[in-house]
Amino acid sequence: MQDFGIGREILNPNPLCCRLSAGDSVMISTQKLLLSIALTLSLQSMSFAQDELLFHDHHIIHGEVISSTSDSVTFKHIAGKMTETETYMAADIDPVNFYIIRSKAVKGDAAAMMVLGRFCHKNGLFTRAKNQFIRSRKLDGTIDIKADIDAANDGIATQLLAEAQAFATDGKYKKAIYRTNTIIRRFSMTPQAAKAREINASAYKSLVGKRDTMMAAMETSGENKDVVRVIKEINKAADSNAKALQSTNAVAANREFGSAIKEYQKALELLDGVAKKYARDEGILEHVGSLRKQANADLIDVHISLGNGFLVQSSYQKAFKEANMALAVDGKSTVAKAFRAQVATAAAEASIGIIGAGGSGPGSIIE
Repeated sequence: MQDFGIGREILNPNPLCCRLSAGDSVMISTQKLLLSIALTLSLQSMSFAQDELLFHDHHIIHGEVISSTSDSVTFKHIAGKMTETETYMAADIDPVNFYIIRSKAVKGDAAAMMVLGRFCHKNGLFTRAKNQFIRSRKLDGTIDIKADIDAANDGIATQLLAEAQAFATDGKYKKAIYRTNTIIRRFSMTPQAAKAREINASAYKSLVGKRDTMMAAMETSGENKDVVRVIKEINKAADSNAKALQSTNAVAANREFGSAIKEYQKALELLDGVAKKYARDEGILEHVGSLRKQANADLIDVHISLGNGFLVQSSYQKAFKEANMALAVDGKSTVAKAFRAQVATAAAEASIGIIGAGGSGPGSIIE
């Protein structure tokens, strides 16, 4: 064990003790023993300090949560050589920290969950708010959560839109597209989705410009023609997917999603052919592996986008079909598994009247 000298400084505060007489050494040894016992007791007294309380000013105290109410936390902590138990108001505590503490206390209490959900909504924790409303409704089927769910969805969509706009402004177009795709999928009929489609189209146009420049360079640099053909097919599929996401017409969007699926499938077939043709070329095989990974991920994404459209329409069997198609592409895909679970949850909750606005599914809980 490495010795940093901390123990020596505490137990041997007098660096000149080595010069003391033998008679004084007994007193020093006793002093060391008493200090050691005091240190041990002090450390033991701190053993309860398993929780932390974070305040708005980023100050943190460690101790133990004794209890909580809808607007306060009673907390025991060390103050100097003593322990103190004080009550702190929720308004002074970091909202996420208060949520974590309070969510443990409200389990099984539908009314308290609703109150906590509204606290989260007030503090911009919209996903956590939505989750509390849904869990409350599961405990008590008489609670009407529609207005609360609608408000939470509106907050989530607004936050995502702000993030997408910031990414687009910073030239982070892929991240902007990812955020806008999420909004379009989950909140397709909202004002935020309409704005997201505009940002998506602009960001995608910027990416296509860069992509076309790269393709031109590849064709003039002697890049393998079979690989170039595959990349063109993947790009064609990506264009169809973008058109679907940017469309405000469900029929037209589904048609474009269908085209994208066929084009990604064709790209994957072409990749299989390239892999067989150049089985001994490690460089091409590595490139093929990278392109296949990309095409599979994109194809799963299209199936989920199409499935989300069906979910918005409460067409659960069609949504299940797309989830299963996504899993057929990659049975280990965590995204596809999560979507299938989301569809199952939505279908089950719809049967007991939990209906949430937006394409995340009726009442879906998203952590």
